[in-house]
Amino acid sequence: MKRLLIAFMTLFLVFTFGVFSLIVHLQRSQACVSGLLMDMKLRDQDEAWGNGVSGTWTALNMKPGDEYPFEGSFVQLRQYGLVCADHLEMSMYYSLAGLRENSPGVIADDMARMMIITKLEYYSSSWRIDLLTGAVTGNPPVPSAYHPGDWSVRDVDGDGNITLYDFRADPLDDLPPPRFWEPDCRAPYMRMSVKFSERAGNEFMGMGLNASVVYTLNQCSGQ
Repeated sequence: MKRLLIAFMTLFLVFTFGVFSLIVHLQRSQACVSGLLMDMKLRDQDEAWGNGVSGTWTALNMKPGDEYPFEGSFVQLRQYGLVCADHLEMSMYYSLAGLRENSPGVIADDMARMMIITKLEYYSSSWRIDLLTGAVTGNPPVPSAYHPGDWSVRDVDGDGNITLYDFRADPLDDLPPPRFWEPDCRAPYMRMSVKFSERAGNEFMGMGLNASVVYTLNQCSGQ
């Protein structure tokens, strides 16, 4: 079994002095499988192709109900090597962080439920997948093990929103992978927008959420 893991996006969320601040920065990638057989490179709006990208997306003074669209920010994926990947997975991981002692009973899942994903798209020059609904434009390649629902995050807890909590509980599977023979202009992109829920309260003051989106490039179907 060959797979390549790349963690690329870290979100830090903190509530202080009556304002919400959202800082999103790209984290150095870590490759578990690389070399001539199968490898993956990333770039973003600031950096060229490489083993990882780093940078900061910041929305200051973000209040409950405010959305930050991250317009102009993206991550692009490209496969390198001689072996074709079968499919791509996306998953979410997070942990609680804070500037003061944690509120009694507040865990990372509580804060993740306050972070609503308002846009999550995976696309190339000829197709687009809305990862919140599974709606498709164009004709994206469909991996052999694809099942309905693989390309959208479900509302796992039934609160009416798709949040970082839902993304962690329902990772995305069997997405079209980047291809080594495709030029840069056809390599796929990922974009995301988020907002704080209006329900976020004072129990999150001075606390934060560190979250990472992880790409997994799989060589075999069914992984």
